[in-house]
Amino acid sequence: MGKPKYPPHPRMESTRKRRGVHRRALAEKVGITYQHVYGIERGFSAVAEETLAAIAIALGVDLEDIQEPDESSDADPSGTAPEAAGSSWWEAAVRGLTR
Repeated sequence: MGKPKYPPHPRMESTRKRRGVHRRALAEKVGITYQHVYGIERGFSAVAEETLAAIAIALGVDLEDIQEPDESSDADPSGTAPEAAGSSWWEAAVRGLTR
């Protein structure tokens, strides 16, 4: 498959496995393909923040639980959680999964 082009998300994979969720089930719940889930976990696919938020919700964890530590450097400097700040991407992700 070649060398990964994007940052891999091994914490996402380990969280998914720990919760006993298969890639296909996670993909269906989030509305993406299982190949995209694999690509995100291994660094072969780019991933939007909204998609990561939807994955976190589907896994029942906080977004920070599936992000790698170096990715959180672009977090809101106020330290406010996205849901507390009323961030539109968070609201959209929650609405999409709770319909």
